[in-house]
Amino acid sequence: MKLKHFILLLFTLSLPILASAIDNSPYVLGVHIDPIVSWFATDNNHFSGATPNVGMNAGLEFEYKFAKRYSFLTGAGIDLRGASLTYKESDYKLQTKYDGKIDVPQNKTLDTYFRGVAIPLALNMRAIEIGYTTFFATAGLHLSVPFNETARIGGVTHRTTGMYTPLFINYMLRLGIEYSLGGSSAVQCGLLFDGSFLNAYRTGHGAVDMYSLGLRVGFVF
Repeated sequence: MKLKHFILLLFTLSLPILASAIDNSPYVLGVHIDPIVSWFATDNNHFSGATPNVGMNAGLEFEYKFAKRYSFLTGAGIDLRGASLTYKESDYKLQTKYDGKIDVPQNKTLDTYFRGVAIPLALNMRAIEIGYTTFFATAGLHLSVPFNETARIGGVTHRTTGMYTPLFINYMLRLGIEYSLGGSSAVQCGLLFDGSFLNAYRTGHGAVDMYSLGLRVGFVF
């Protein structure tokens, strides 16, 4: 028997053992691409949230099972989201990266976006499996560090700086189902919601919070 045939035979015979080890492992790895919509809410009459903007959160998540149905969840991903804000008064300025400060006219709407690195820190809970389906709930924090931000005003898009907060600390909630594909592999689908604890957009007057609603689309194994 040739060496390559022998190695292939050993690998084939070891597959059941490897599958059993994965099934019994306390670790769960997942990938996801979550479409989201986000909007601003203010605490004063100087501004108002306008239309929600469509974004996306995509990346990897890692779970450690510390009990039968409970796990600690973290990971890393790319956060792309934004929202629109209407300035109801004049004498406000937009801080841009290359064009200095730009005046924002009264009743003008900014269409803003940012890209950032996202890190979830949460507790994940799974219900008893019914057939091939398991319900799950995730609650915790969604941290995001923006590294690129833009604002569109008057048909012109500007690269801004310091308008978004340098660190998002959002509370997060997910509800959904996992459909088993066999073994420890499953497809995830559900709803997610998060909202900012701190001021999200720096207008210089009052708080502007950001909220997001999205669809969890993922795969765990």
